[in-house]
Amino acid sequence: MNMNKIRFKGLEDIVLMSCPNTVKGRMKRALMRIYYALCRYNNAKQLEFICNLHPCYEGRLTSEQSKLLEKVSEYAQADRFVTKNRRVVYALPSIEQVTLWQLIETRRAETATEKVTKWCTLDEYQPAEYSPDNIYHLLSTMKYIKEQIEAADALEKQLFPQGAGGPDTEADELKEAKNILTLVQATAEAFNCSFAEAKKVNYLDAILALAKRHEDIEKEKAEIKKHFNKNML
Repeated sequence: MNMNKIRFKGLEDIVLMSCPNTVKGRMKRALMRIYYALCRYNNAKQLEFICNLHPCYEGRLTSEQSKLLEKVSEYAQADRFVTKNRRVVYALPSIEQVTLWQLIETRRAETATEKVTKWCTLDEYQPAEYSPDNIYHLLSTMKYIKEQIEAADALEKQLFPQGAGGPDTEADELKEAKNILTLVQATAEAFNCSFAEAKKVNYLDAILALAKRHEDIEKEKAEIKKHFNKNML
């Protein structure tokens, strides 16, 4: 059996096949085909309208459009590539490519648009390389960034079991600010550089260096404790 010739019938085909093979039936079938084509066109235009909404859109939506927006939010897939007219116009950096300050600023951001913008800001004194201009790109890039931050959280939990989770897990804003300053300052000490230079250090390089430093400190503590216990005996 030639599988290429098999055409699986949907609801439209079943309805059209139910029309009798008469003049009236053929006219009805033709009108139904036009009706279904118009429905598909309208659905495609509604989906295009929702996906192309600006992230700051404040206009009113119909109940059907609101439901469609919910479905788009649910089914949009995480994607680091931003495409327009079937061409990739920007590729978001992965966790291996961001700096320490990029990750900190992304965690501190409050809105989804701000998180994407901060993730794509390579230099804090320069404008962002990319900022989402429609709902679909905002959803897909935000989901990708969320996955990257979750990977960073998992890495920190593994390397620092007693203090993981990133600065955004702190409830107290003052404590959060202190944690951020401590993290950057510790990176500056580990790399023997200035505070401003520490912000630009690759995130993974910084975390691995701090983990190595933490491990060395724990070993020194164990040696001191062991030596102290011997002297007590």
